[in-house]
Amino acid sequence: YRVRSQKIWHLQWLRALPPASAAAAASASASKSRRRRRHPLRRQHPHHQRWRRQRSGPRQSPLQLLRDEAEVAALQAMLTHMRAGVQAGNEIRESLEQQFDRISKSAAAATAAPELAAIEAAEAAERRAAERGRANLSEAKRLLESLPARPQPPDGADTDEGWRTLSEQFSEARMGLYRL
Repeated sequence: YRVRSQKIWHLQWLRALPPASAAAAASASASKSRRRRRHPLRRQHPHHQRWRRQRSGPRQSPLQLLRDEAEVAALQAMLTHMRAGVQAGNEIRESLEQQFDRISKSAAAATAAPELAAIEAAEAAERRAAERGRANLSEAKRLLESLPARPQPPDGADTDEGWRTLSEQFSEARMGLYRL
């Protein structure tokens, strides 16, 4: 065993080095092919054929198959849920379009005025909510940018005071985010 391991180590170093001559390269390739050659009857052996036949397809455990089926069922349920949501959204949009057509086609402006006012009030409330959300987002960004990038106390003799002001900054920013 020791001699064989020394021989393999020696061959590894030979393989790592560039061959000194073509004859050395040819002998190395010949020895390599001689090492890797298999018996000609090995592929015809019944055990070998059976092993290849068993290993040909992907083997899955029944637990994995059950998990895959559950995942497929969950995806199908999610798809039907999303389709139902899309259908409900389309129905709501169609009903809103019908209401808008009915309001716009009504000749009497007095009867249509309250419904139009309600629609305009809803649109204004939506615009205000969007503006408030944008303001909250900008405020949160400003609070996050006001925090120092690295928690280092300001230069001073009293480092405890610096850490105290830093923690006050952080708590103030956190309270500002909570208020949003």
